[in-house]
Amino acid sequence: LSSHLLANSDFFTGAFPAEYGNATSGVFDIFMRPGNNSQHEYAIQLGLIGIDVASEGPFRKEGQSSYIFNYRYSTLSLLTPLLPEDAEGTNYQDLSFKLNFPTYNAGVFSVWGIGLADKSGTRAETDPLLWNYFQDRQSQNVEQYMAAGGLNHRFFPGESKSLQTGIAINGSGLYMITDEYLREGQLHPRNRINNNHLNLVLTSKLNQKFSSRHTNHSGLTATLFHYGLTMDNAQALGEPLQKITDQSGNSWLFSFFTSSKLRLGKNFDMTCGVHVQKFSLNSNYSIEPRLAAQFQINSNQSAGLAYGLHSRLERMNIYLLKAENGEMPNRNLEFSKSHHFVGNYSISTGGYTIIKIEPYYQTLTNIPVRPNSSFALINLKDDWFIDYVLKNQGEGYNLGCDFTIERFISNGFYSLFTASVFDSRYKAGDGIWRNTRYNRNYLFNILSGKEWNTGSRKQNLFSVNGRASFQGGDRIIPVNYAASERANEVIPDEERAFEEQLDPQFILHFTINYKINRKKHASTWSLNVINATGVKEFYGFRKNLQTGTIDKNNESIVIPNISYKIEF
Repeated sequence: LSSHLLANSDFFTGAFPAEYGNATSGVFDIFMRPGNNSQHEYAIQLGLIGIDVASEGPFRKEGQSSYIFNYRYSTLSLLTPLLPEDAEGTNYQDLSFKLNFPTYNAGVFSVWGIGLADKSGTRAETDPLLWNYFQDRQSQNVEQYMAAGGLNHRFFPGESKSLQTGIAINGSGLYMITDEYLREGQLHPRNRINNNHLNLVLTSKLNQKFSSRHTNHSGLTATLFHYGLTMDNAQALGEPLQKITDQSGNSWLFSFFTSSKLRLGKNFDMTCGVHVQKFSLNSNYSIEPRLAAQFQINSNQSAGLAYGLHSRLERMNIYLLKAENGEMPNRNLEFSKSHHFVGNYSISTGGYTIIKIEPYYQTLTNIPVRPNSSFALINLKDDWFIDYVLKNQGEGYNLGCDFTIERFISNGFYSLFTASVFDSRYKAGDGIWRNTRYNRNYLFNILSGKEWNTGSRKQNLFSVNGRASFQGGDRIIPVNYAASERANEVIPDEERAFEEQLDPQFILHFTINYKINRKKHASTWSLNVINATGVKEFYGFRKNLQTGTIDKNNESIVIPNISYKIEF
């Protein structure tokens, strides 16, 4: 979503309220704002990486209804000299909108939607002498899409009640074609992958204030998941395509929640609730209590504790895996579960600065793992198709502390510092405790900016904004060199899963803006640089066909963008 459409949104990372389910790590509850219902506003931005067009306003002059939409098209073609080989083939576009219709007696109706499509690909080298890696002889085209839309209704049946009802549909998909050159110069099919998801969501929530000391929020949701995957692959170079899988299916997830906020004293609040969900495919269910307490120590300090049991489903293709005899061995997998224990303390040191400390501990149970193996679904990243029989025998934990110093904007200056120190481990089907893929151990962020008023009447604005991150490297599975030599391809050493850690990363992004304010319009010149430090991302290991060695595939993508934006 473009920031042009975003309203205040909520981001929860632990022991989140009973309203949210089917998630064990975090929730980002995003809201789209209504458009301006009193006057029309427009914005057009042109830059090196594309265009951005937005508009909002009333449907008629004296009405309360409004619209807002945003369209973006981006391409990296103009930045070809600065990008890795073939990255200039990447382009993407998205469109989002919201229509808002308040009524006198029937509440507020809103229609919203978002859609995106992007294309990327690589071109094969036609000269065999330039084939350093298998990927060099491959030509690939990838098309991805996502679309979502819905109708929401908010109604006030009484002075202390509000009822929200919604229906939404969302889908996503990917189609990938890979061809590979033979030594004879022929382009031969290597794989064809078509992966799609479609969900239908029905929801209704009632918010009721019983008294000044008790407010309740309850609701129910029904979600229909549909999934389809076809995958054809050539087992070896030059061989014909073979059907690896052709599977599809659907199932319902039903959930109910109720949560009450209680004022137990002048400075003491408690929120308690429960979230219940049932998966129709195998009739498994989960009952999840949630509890949080917050104490206002004085006008500047507060402290709290929270607990929550959370669970989630895995991807539908995991449950729908079919064996040769037609049975589905993973059909009866249970929900993955996590107990969250979170503390918080905050202090305001003055009019503009807040310090927050949040220690946490999370235990994970029922993690699907492969028996007698290091494989666990919590480390899943980019696997298209998994044909493992899984059991809910895995465990894990996350232990850490988050620290935040936030200075709200004053005299044109703002800053935000966050630090996270943590340990993330899991135990798979072989009974050995290991680092998870994401156990970076530490992460530090600084976000800061300064604004200056310029011009003859101080009507213009010059600003510099930046974000710097220093973080530990991802964990990776080392290479089994002996097995790789025998197979003539990269074979990971699963018994040493995630023993190795990549180097720490220092990442810097910055933006320089100059905004000129006129009577009827404003224009902004911007310079934005993403990954100004040129940090390289790790994309796995690959066999060097020229030297016979196994190399790391590291690529650095620095994206500078100069743009001009006019608002009127």
